[in-house]
Amino acid sequence: MEQTVSAAFPQLFLGKLLELTPEKQARVETNVKAALERLRRFQASDGGFGYWPGDDDSADWATNYAGHFAVEAQKAGYLPPPGLLDHWTSFQRRRARGWVPGEGQAELTQAYRLFTLALVGAAELPAMNQLRERASLPVAAKWRLAAAYLLAAQPEAARALAAGGPVTIAPYRELGGTYGSDLRDRAMVLEAVVLLGMAEHVGPLAKSLSESLSKNAWLSTQETAYALLALSKAVTDPKGEAKSAFSFEWNGGAATAVTSTSPIVERRLEVGKATAPRLVVRNTGATVLY
Repeated sequence: MEQTVSAAFPQLFLGKLLELTPEKQARVETNVKAALERLRRFQASDGGFGYWPGDDDSADWATNYAGHFAVEAQKAGYLPPPGLLDHWTSFQRRRARGWVPGEGQAELTQAYRLFTLALVGAAELPAMNQLRERASLPVAAKWRLAAAYLLAAQPEAARALAAGGPVTIAPYRELGGTYGSDLRDRAMVLEAVVLLGMAEHVGPLAKSLSESLSKNAWLSTQETAYALLALSKAVTDPKGEAKSAFSFEWNGGAATAVTSTSPIVERRLEVGKATAPRLVVRNTGATVLY
């Protein structure tokens, strides 16, 4: 289930990062639809999701993750299989109302559950208030819960919870439970601060995630998916007004002017036989370019 969701989840937002050709857009739509259809095989009779097809034991983190993807896909215009989200929402509500503190990442799992319920328009405020009263909430859980309050139209509670809150996550890696890591959690924090409009945190977190993705190091499917998801939300202008403008000259050729509303602009250059190819880029707009 994690691999199915992780492969498709970032593709929901790929068009906000890149200028997609019609062929690439069609491929994205095919992949997302296939992942949504495949979720049927992981949904247990109680409405939750397991990690393997046919599992009848729901896993809390898998249920949060799969449901989050399905809700975001629906908001992006896709149609999840009939009944899938209704059964999932009922399961999430039962688990949220019956939650008791436990070991491991119990608070983060509950905060994520409450976030997904708020995202689908079924916020559980009593459970949210119960979790907020917990002493010393973990950093990632605190930000997830703050985002849930904002989605539940409780901005004062959201900002009070987030006020002065740290955004740093100590290095760690789980080999079970939520299969989490500090990179995964930093991505969730970035998604929350973007939602809360806390610009002072967005830039440093986005740069940190970008550096982690650029390293020649192994990343789990969940780490990659969450990081791409959070970065796509961080760099997207919701009003579609931000434009980059620049010109480039390749190997002494004529200058080519480019303007784009996409955060990432791709152009294919022919290297040819040049022994020392030279690229000159001039920023002709008002936005910072990298």
